[in-house]
Amino acid sequence: YNKVKVMIKEIKKNSKEVIRISQSEYKGHTFIDLRIYFEDEHGEYLPTKKGISFNPAIAEEIIEGIADVIEKNNWENFQ
Repeated sequence: YNKVKVMIKEIKKNSKEVIRISQSEYKGHTFIDLRIYFEDEHGEYLPTKKGISFNPAIAEEIIEGIADVIEKNNWENFQ
């Protein structure tokens, strides 16, 4: 089966890594994929094994969980 992936957003993690948020489709099912990519010696970004794919049905819960962590830890000081 082919896996189709469409990048939605790229977030700089550090000088050599980015986090890519993608929508993918595998065996007729849609997923949200968060994956860390690293820059190789040629300046190209390659995927690492560090990441997670999940069904969009749970995306709202994941976002709420992240928001709860930020609120609990008062991370406004880290900006």
